[in-house]
Amino acid sequence: MRKFALVLVCVLAVCGVVSAEDKKIEERDCRSVKVETWLVCVSTDALYESGIQPVPSDDKQEVTILNLIWCLTDPNNGVVISSGQTLAVNHVRAEFRSKKTEYIEVGAPVKSSEATKARHKTSSYQTETYCRTYSRIESDKNIFIEYEWSFEGILTSTSKLLPEPISIGNQSALSIKPGKPVIVNQSHINDKMLFLVMRTKIIE
Repeated sequence: MRKFALVLVCVLAVCGVVSAEDKKIEERDCRSVKVETWLVCVSTDALYESGIQPVPSDDKQEVTILNLIWCLTDPNNGVVISSGQTLAVNHVRAEFRSKKTEYIEVGAPVKSSEATKARHKTSSYQTETYCRTYSRIESDKNIFIEYEWSFEGILTSTSKLLPEPISIGNQSALSIKPGKPVIVNQSHINDKMLFLVMRTKIIE
């Protein structure tokens, strides 16, 4: 009888452990976080026209998403030169890496007896974008994100015959409201300004 009682206690204990494990599985957070990034390149002249100074004197002069949208309406003022996204379960790291070859026609002035002409040729350039993210959904539904981002590529300019190679990167941690694009980094190179825009989304 005592042996039977002991076996019964063991069975009930095992059942209790299994029930607790099943409850943990049911309560596991299966939501995912999507992180989108865009590298936007705009001319400083376009920023002036939109009413923004490249070096702001106060908070009211800081570049906003609306300023970038205004610049992007004209391809001569602004372009998106790189984009990508990561998607991972909450509390899990993710990364993306993209490489591509760009072919650009460049010209060099050539003196002749008739006039100065431009001799054009096509050159190839490699570009690469990398991003690694770790996201955590907070109790207030904002998303805490740690990220590491880098870009290697070229910038074209009307004032230069050849594209200019660039290499930029950024690493940081911040809290972002889902669905709202924000500028998380900016760089100033010659007559161009580069803005890293990020947007997050919770996938239920």
